[in-house]
Amino acid sequence: MVTDVNGYPIYRRRDTRHTILVRGIELDNRWVVWHNVYLSTKYNAHINIEVCNNIRAVKYLFKYVYKGHDRATIEISCQSDNATKGNVVETDEIKKYLDCRYVSASEVMWRIFKFDMHERFPTVERLQYHLPNQQMVLFDDDDDVQEVATRSAISRTMFTDWFKTNQESEVARSLTFDQFPQQSVWNRKLKRWTMCKRGFAIGRMYYAHSTSGERYYLRMLLNCIKGATSYEHLRTVDGREHDTFKDACIAMGLLANYNEWHQALEEASVWASGR
Repeated sequence: MVTDVNGYPIYRRRDTRHTILVRGIELDNRWVVWHNVYLSTKYNAHINIEVCNNIRAVKYLFKYVYKGHDRATIEISCQSDNATKGNVVETDEIKKYLDCRYVSASEVMWRIFKFDMHERFPTVERLQYHLPNQQMVLFDDDDDVQEVATRSAISRTMFTDWFKTNQESEVARSLTFDQFPQQSVWNRKLKRWTMCKRGFAIGRMYYAHSTSGERYYLRMLLNCIKGATSYEHLRTVDGREHDTFKDACIAMGLLANYNEWHQALEEASVWASGR
């Protein structure tokens, strides 16, 4: 028996040259799921048979238990006199929404011994980016807004520290923003990028819709420009600093000409009104 890198068995399915038509598609033995003919015949049902030789297989074996059973909440109550008289009966929506979870014995044992429930590789770092002075600021309800606005930490974000790291590191300047986590790790406590000591991560920038304006064009530039040290650097193309990120995208050839783009919009609006 051959296993893959994660310990799961790789089953051999010989091409016996015997085929069968299923919904017009010709299938051979390589498409047949491994099964036990005796058990399938005895119980008149498909029974999946697998060889378990690794601890990682527990997630597959018990995944239906972990997922939980179909369940419904039922409440039996007596009809009060107020309901019969046409008065409004209050409904406790929180109690009605109550969702209970069933934990099986196998999952309890697995958690008691602190075994891993799942595994993810490689790590995915979600990259935040923002327009100048439009970063997200978190604070409590009872915090003083003026005091929050003067904090020095709010100006240091994952994106602005990328600019600073590019100014100091030659290695960093050879990477785009989404490639940056392959060499560096974001320290959320210190709010700074540090070089990776082992492993790597995949960077994924947050989605920006085409109607989000400058943020959409900023994201487009970040996919192409390496080693940017400031917002002005991102807007500079062939030595000329443009006023907007959109103009920089046009200068780099990432968008059609500005006049052509407006003409296409006008033609589309005329066509839509004509319909």
